[in-house]
Amino acid sequence: MYAVVRHTYELDLPEPFVKSSQKSIGRWVHKVWVHDSELDAIAHAIKLLDEPLLKHDEWAMDIAIEQLKNNRFYQLGKESVAIAEVEPSPDIVYLHDDDNKIN
Repeated sequence: MYAVVRHTYELDLPEPFVKSSQKSIGRWVHKVWVHDSELDAIAHAIKLLDEPLLKHDEWAMDIAIEQLKNNRFYQLGKESVAIAEVEPSPDIVYLHDDDNKIN
């Protein structure tokens, strides 16, 4: 199995219709999609290149596609798309009941 991993910065504009508002909240978001074949993962990753934060011009798009095909990774600024092979998760053993809680 293969995964497409997308790292992006999402902005939340609490007052989108107030042009003078300078309020915004942003956060890094990491998304993963799992595919059965490498070809499906590459096709999906190439489709993600149409997103505004990854899109540039046709020349850059050709280079981005080549990088995804050859290196399984493309980055523009701090935005990125990667193709990864999915591996089995390791067994995790918790010593105490409180250890498996995330604060």
